[in-house]
Amino acid sequence: MAKQNKSKKKKRPAPQAPAAKPAQTAPAPEQPLRTAKLMAALCYLNVLILIPACTKWRHDEFVKFHLNQGLVVLALATVCAERYGVPMVFAKKAKSDNIEGGLYQSEIFSYTYKKKVTLIVAQEWIKPTDRVLIIDDFMANGYAMRGLIDIVNKAGAELAGIGVAVEKGFQRGGDSLREEGYNIHSLAIIDEANEHHIRFREGT
Repeated sequence: MAKQNKSKKKKRPAPQAPAAKPAQTAPAPEQPLRTAKLMAALCYLNVLILIPACTKWRHDEFVKFHLNQGLVVLALATVCAERYGVPMVFAKKAKSDNIEGGLYQSEIFSYTYKKKVTLIVAQEWIKPTDRVLIIDDFMANGYAMRGLIDIVNKAGAELAGIGVAVEKGFQRGGDSLREEGYNIHSLAIIDEANEHHIRFREGT
């Protein structure tokens, strides 16, 4: 007698709700690099430093770095100019429309930008009869300082001395200039720096 196998109906699994995708936050829009570079440049142009300092760009890390540097240079140069009763002249890294007439120029390698830049000073601001005191915030390899010295020499002026806020002594820029006879004074000289400690040169 033949047996009929009754096939058992398989229960279909209950449909499952699709897994919820984790909420994705929209990526923050990238700030235009061109505008950031412009704001960084303004940090070194005297009163124009107020533009990045008083806008949202002061929170940008790239601009903040140059804003701090620009404030140091502006403060040191202003104090020195006021103390000696002399004009304060800025060397620019690019020619702007408000610079007319002849220019003193010197091409240097920028340690900050990792490329060659040209330092510019209008000829009307430095005369052969002038004595010039160069002020800068940081000195590492001394490339920028040599460019400024070159401009003073091209103008036929006398270099009275060089003042620096912080000198990276371990990069030998300042020491090599001292060995050549230049009168350099730094508020602080860092002889060693790593993630654990900073060692300053004694007597500075």
